[in-house]
Amino acid sequence: MVKASSKYKYLCYIIFLLLISMLEFYPLTIVFGITVSLAPFLYLAMIRLFGLRASLFATVFMSVVTYIFYQHDMWVFLSVLEVLVIGSLYKKKGKDLFTWSFVYSFLLIIIMLLAISFGSFTEISGKILVLNIFIGMISIIFAALVADMFCDYYPYIPFINRFVTERKPLHFGQIISYLLIFAAILPILVIIFFHARTLEEDLFQQWEQKTVQLEETLQTKAEEMDSIELKNYALDSEIEKARLKVELDRFTENENAGIYVLNEDLGFWIEAGSLSAGAHDIKRFSTGSIMKIEQNDYIWFPTEKPVLLDWTNANYIGKTKFLEKEVYLVIPLEEGIAEVVSNLKIYLFLCLIVLFVSLFFGLVTNQILSRALGTLTNITSDIPNKVGNEQTIDWKDTSIMEFSQLIGNVRIVAEKLRSMFYQTEVQNQLLIERTNRLMESEAKLFHLAHYDVLTNLPNRHYFYKTMEEQLEKRVNTPTKFAVIFLDLDNFKHINDTFGHSGGDDLLRTFAERLRNFEIENPYAKMFRLAGDEFVSIVDLASCNEINDVRQKLLEVINYPIKIQNKTVEFSASMGVSVFPEDGKTIDTLLHQADTLMYNQKSSHHQSQSTTVYEGEKE
Repeated sequence: MVKASSKYKYLCYIIFLLLISMLEFYPLTIVFGITVSLAPFLYLAMIRLFGLRASLFATVFMSVVTYIFYQHDMWVFLSVLEVLVIGSLYKKKGKDLFTWSFVYSFLLIIIMLLAISFGSFTEISGKILVLNIFIGMISIIFAALVADMFCDYYPYIPFINRFVTERKPLHFGQIISYLLIFAAILPILVIIFFHARTLEEDLFQQWEQKTVQLEETLQTKAEEMDSIELKNYALDSEIEKARLKVELDRFTENENAGIYVLNEDLGFWIEAGSLSAGAHDIKRFSTGSIMKIEQNDYIWFPTEKPVLLDWTNANYIGKTKFLEKEVYLVIPLEEGIAEVVSNLKIYLFLCLIVLFVSLFFGLVTNQILSRALGTLTNITSDIPNKVGNEQTIDWKDTSIMEFSQLIGNVRIVAEKLRSMFYQTEVQNQLLIERTNRLMESEAKLFHLAHYDVLTNLPNRHYFYKTMEEQLEKRVNTPTKFAVIFLDLDNFKHINDTFGHSGGDDLLRTFAERLRNFEIENPYAKMFRLAGDEFVSIVDLASCNEINDVRQKLLEVINYPIKIQNKTVEFSASMGVSVFPEDGKTIDTLLHQADTLMYNQKSSHHQSQSTTVYEGEKE
């Protein structure tokens, strides 16, 4: 369902009600009181736009208003049945209004058959019932078609689409079937409309021609009368009246018509023809309503607002004169209207056949196109992934030549894509291997540049880089951190005792301890500067915390190390500098820590020693 912005919903509903009222009060007049309201199109569109309840409320309300103020005809309530049946089916079953309008049409046919079978209708009233049912079927089917097309396509109309928040996707097969049915029905409806108007004009001209012929006959009669006959006529001679009556009876011999000649006081002077009017029947022309055709031609109706059935009880009245006396030609319209109704019934029945045939071919076209497009969509959906994953593609053919050729072209493209994907995959594999080697080389280069080869601890370069980051973080907030400088005591004695390989073993073992210390104390980052010199960056702001780290580090240093099956006890000198008290640059902090370390080494020179035990220390 297409959804409009909520703030425009009520405004749109009011606009629809105004349009419906205009269409109900100004219906399309076809012929002889037959009118077709275009309001059902809006009623049905409201089902899809506002829901069944809103549409049903508008239909009932407008039907009551139309019946009270405009047309006292129960046919106006047929719209309520239309909305109730079609709207309920659409709400429960979905699909579209056009489909359910055919179900409603079959319901009308059943109602018509029951009415004809069990009702008491004259021949003409039965024909009018069938004609009204045909008109109702065609109008509601066409209204449902237009309503569906409007509701599907209006969200894509410029300017209107800005008020729409959700659009229903369009289907190519449905678009083609709609256009096929619309193109088949609209010309036929236009032809029927103009043909009905032509029939009406022909009848009017036929009746007007009878009045002209009567006028010519009376004029010829007056010219043929001599002075004696004119004198007798003026004296109301019965002989002259009889002669004139014979002439008028001859004029209406094969016609269902009446001719009335009135005297000066509008009383009957002569009555001729097959109609027996009498004074009572003439008086009835003073009631009802009159429709003027020409200057002296009228249609008299027994009601104020005539419908088709009232036209069958109406009379054509043509007015002329004969020697200063008024002459009226009265022709009942029933026979002429019955002929037109029979003619229109045939045309509308043929229109219904065309409508059902076009529906059938529309559904077939929709099915063929939808199936062909579905096949094409399934084949072309995600072709790159299918080709890349070497999945099997089911190359189904279609009954439409153009689509079949398109599928063939897509198949060629898919094969080329498969070949391209294979070549690309090979190239990608080579690139991945080269990239991995480059990444490994880059990682090795980074490790060589930032880590000490012997101990695998971060080196001097990495230390300076880390210090720059620490100082940069403290540009605006100078919080404390410490630099601890370590130097092993009497490391030369180790090298002299165990050789350089033994010294390297000690450095590696000592570095492993420092790494474990770093894992247990993640705020302390360990580095090897050179030889037996190590440094730690302690990211703590409290002096007490820094001293605790220093004590823990001394415990790690003083723990004996086993080298070449011998246990070695050794010590290290340590100097600590704190940012920003002891300096604000790398060199200043490092120099301060180095100085304190050497001061400690000098002051404790006598106590510094390295002890070697055979095997494990007792």
